[in-house]
Amino acid sequence: MLLRLRMISVIVCLLLFGTSLIAEDWGAWKGRVVVTGDLPEVAPLVARGDTAVKDSVCTAGDVPDDSLRIDPESRGLAGVFVFLRRKPKAIHPELEVSAESEVVFDQKGCRFVPHTMVVRTDQTVLVKSDDPTNHNTHTHPTFNTPENFLVQPNNRDGVPLEFRLPEPNPVKVTCDLHPWMNAHWLVVDHPYATLTNEKGEFFIERLPVGEQTFRIWHERFGWIDKSLKAEIAADETRDHTTIEVSIDELLKN
Repeated sequence: MLLRLRMISVIVCLLLFGTSLIAEDWGAWKGRVVVTGDLPEVAPLVARGDTAVKDSVCTAGDVPDDSLRIDPESRGLAGVFVFLRRKPKAIHPELEVSAESEVVFDQKGCRFVPHTMVVRTDQTVLVKSDDPTNHNTHTHPTFNTPENFLVQPNNRDGVPLEFRLPEPNPVKVTCDLHPWMNAHWLVVDHPYATLTNEKGEFFIERLPVGEQTFRIWHERFGWIDKSLKAEIAADETRDHTTIEVSIDELLKN
């Protein structure tokens, strides 16, 4: 009787989820993006005490240039978007809905935090400010409606913002009151998107097996690769060859 009940349970699971619960249907992919050439000293966007900047809140300390974050030891490039070119037919059941319904986009020291982030279409972006001065958040999407609103000083409740459609390119976000402030959001309708960490490393898990096409984008470089092929193996993490980017190309913009 017990064996029969177990068999019935297995059949029910297969009917409900198909083969999506089988570990061999999914794999992972990792790699790194590194910079070649002589690494420069990266000057801050705004220096502490800069008298040319009228808003003293912004000159209380250096405002770093987050568009060029390179780890001197590993030469890894942070903030590179790595994502599937399009939504796959199969998505792992545990990833179909985002684990977090909200992502926070903050403003601290006249700087957007985080500078780069991935947003899924089932998530709400909560725009906050930790600064005692007015800020402005202005989005520049391709398919969604642009937003342009004032964020009051020290607004910790946040202004909610949603995207109905995925975007083909990372969306630029600016502050019209402080022109050096900018960020990028990648808006996707699937879970297979990430950013390189401070060492230039990326990792995407629970991918459908088979050949997948990825896109690699950085705000300084643009499209590092628009159609990078990778063969995802069942129940395995494939390590991609290191992707190299020239410092000269990064410094052009």
